Amino acid sequence: MGIFKESLPSRKRGPALPAFITMSSQDKSKSTNTPLLVSRPFISDIQIQRRVAQLAGEIVRDLSGSSLTVVAILKGSFIFAADLTRRLSNLGLTPAVDFIRAASYGDKDRSSGEVKILWDVTMPLEGRNVLLIDDIIDTGRTMSCLYSYLLERKPRLLRTCCLLDKSSRREVKFNPDYIGFVIPDFFVVGYGLDFADSQRCLPYITERQNDDDDDANANADADANADANANADADANADARVLGLILEP
Repeated sequence: MGIFKESLPSRKRGPALPAFITMSSQDKSKSTNTPLLVSRPFISDIQIQRRVAQLAGEIVRDLSGSSLTVVAILKGSFIFAADLTRRLSNLGLTPAVDFIRAASYGDKDRSSGEVKILWDVTMPLEGRNVLLIDDIIDTGRTMSCLYSYLLERKPRLLRTCCLLDKSSRREVKFNPDYIGFVIPDFFVVGYGLDFADSQRCLPYITERQNDDDDDANANADADANADANANADADANADARVLGLILEP
């Protein structure tokens, strides 16, 4: 453990787009495997669920027909991993689920650069297809370390999936196989991501607010969330119906 591979096999991903440009509907129709770029550090719950549905479709196309074990990196990925696993199951690929816990942040808003494994997987991975899931990749050290560590368990196939990619901060040459959104270099919270174990349960992703920020920022985020939900709702429902993922109340 603790071996960081500076050069790992290249990961397939969509073509790079200029920073701070949001993909249009026409762009998305060309390649659902292209990570979406957001123009500000805010992603609504509707946008998240739409992208999770797309990722599930991509993973099923690539990994269907074989047994799959999902390994979620605690704590930050637990909401994303749960939503993604349910959608995989809805599409006919029901994975086994295990967890691994690694720490590099502590109570700081920047990665310490040191990765420690605090909780190891309990299932045998030898000969199985494995999908390693995390909430965010920035320096790449945690994902690179855990990728190398799980390779020692001799899986048949090992793939990686991150909801967020802060690629501007990469220190290790590592790109996940599946990426939800590429974001700028802001510290974000919500949908499982936290600061000092707070703000995990926000249904959306937003930039962490400083303690002395005024109410205007919170109101602006609430308005932006409402607008984004309204604009994305129709497209999200259409995407979900195509994938058979509409859950009626």
